[in-house]
This record gives sequence, structure tokens and C-alpha cells, in this order.
Amino acid sequence: MSTDQTGGFPLNDRPFLILSRIVFQIGLQYLGGLRVAGYDNIPVTGPVLLCPNHTSDLDPVAILAATRRRDLNALGKSELFDIPILGSYFRLIGAVPVHRDSADRAAIRTSEQILGAGRMLLIFPEGRCSPTGKLQAIQSGAILLALRSKAPIIPVGVRGTRNVLPYGALTPKFAGGGVSVTFGKPLVPSAYSGLSHREALRGMNKDLRIALIKLTMQDMTT
Repeated sequence: MSTDQTGGFPLNDRPFLILSRIVFQIGLQYLGGLRVAGYDNIPVTGPVLLCPNHTSDLDPVAILAATRRRDLNALGKSELFDIPILGSYFRLIGAVPVHRDSADRAAIRTSEQILGAGRMLLIFPEGRCSPTGKLQAIQSGAILLALRSKAPIIPVGVRGTRNVLPYGALTPKFAGGGVSVTFGKPLVPSAYSGLSHREALRGMNKDLRIALIKLTMQDMTT
């Protein structure tokens, strides 16, 4: 099994990732259904940053179920990796622990290596789950990674997960509207190449926020 330099993550298909995708797809159908739109906006190959809104712990499950590429890694809060069995499972499917509210250099370095290997990386740009369901401030981490790696950002609007698994809940429930995942148009770093680093960071941050608000059909004034 070939590996890159991302802590020994396998570059080829992960059986646990593929199996999890199938299980999650089936599970979401029983919980109200899964609708996917805009998938053609994701490049077939090459580095990609998936940047969704975050209102429920079910969001990563919905996104994994909605994607098709097999080279998906994801950043997850480090506390989850300390839980027996669950932490091992996250590592098996290629998740990377990150210490929130800090400059986690190891996670940043690993993220850059993942993108450098031409893989797809899932990052929640708000940094944490929204307790109200409204989009929170976009943190700079994902934007910095995109500008440094030249990888496009795909804004992802996730809706309905909060009805299936409310904020703070431990068990999911059936929701008639189901879950929808919409992949938006890419935000390409080269479009900001004529700007200073600070201007590019600010401009891409603003454009990502606007895209997520539109994809989740929230009020633009929030």
C-alpha cells in the first residue's frame, strides 16, 4: 500500500471510507432521504477544499454520503480522537485531528501535504458547529490553505441535518424533509492573484461567506 507524507495516510482507496459512504447513504434514506445537487462543480481529480456550513454533528456524514471521490480526508476536532474506538475509526477513514482555537501547526502541515498530494480535504470554515443554525464568522484557516496550495474551494450548503440530529443531540430522528447537500461553484485562488495577501484573504473570505449564505438560503443580512 503506497503512502504519502501525511502521517502515513494511504493514497489508494480506503475500504472503511467506501464502506462508510454506503452505510451513510442507506442510513440517510431511512432518516428522510438525501438530495445532492451541483456535484459537477467538484473537479474529478486534483486538490480540492470542501468548505460547508456546520449546524449539526451529522454534517460530515451527509457530505461523505454525497461525495464520490475516494481520496477524501477531513479535519475533525481533536477531542473526538481521544474517544476509544471512535478515534480509531476516524483515523481509518482518513480524518485528521485539529486543536481548535489555536495555530495547530501539525494539522496545517498535514493539510498542506494532503492537498499537495492532489487529494480532497473537508474543512468546516466556521471552525465549530453553529448553536443557532445561522452561519458564523468564517475563520481564516481554509482560505489560507487555498491561497497557499492554489487548490479551489468548493462552498457546500448543507440543509436538513439539524432536523435529523439537532444541535447537542446524541441520536438522530426521522425528518420528513430529509437532508440536502449542494456543491457550489469553485472559488479559484488565481482570481485573487492581483491583490495583496491581506486583500486576497479578505476577498476570498467574503466570497465564501456569500456563497454559503446563498446555498443555505439564509438572510444575507445575518
